[in-house]
Amino acid sequence: MKPKKLKGNEPTLLEELGKPLRDFVQDFKEHGADVLQKVRQDNPEKYLELSTKLLPLVAALNPGADDFSDCQNMNDIGVKLLKSVGFSDPDEHSIEEALQANNDFIAKLQQIHRCAQVPEEEIH
Repeated sequence: MKPKKLKGNEPTLLEELGKPLRDFVQDFKEHGADVLQKVRQDNPEKYLELSTKLLPLVAALNPGADDFSDCQNMNDIGVKLLKSVGFSDPDEHSIEEALQANNDFIAKLQQIHRCAQVPEEEIH
């Protein structure tokens, strides 16, 4: 089947499908904050439901915010681990300890995984 040729100024399917989304985004820019405030005040349960549904989208729009993808080396990982618990300016010794704690944690997780793979009759 050959693709249909567009006539003159006829919009593409993507343009046709995109327009309602662009319209919604524009409407939300203009009225979204007021509507969210009204929902929060009038129906806190619905507001909470909407909030939890939007969290994955917010996370997707902020890549790397909660992961280690921007770390270039183990030192960066140690710093990020410490900053995740409020240690804003860690020294080298603290970074080394954080990395050792992380290694211990990973070893424990691997041990749990290995134990879970052993058939139950071998445990007893």
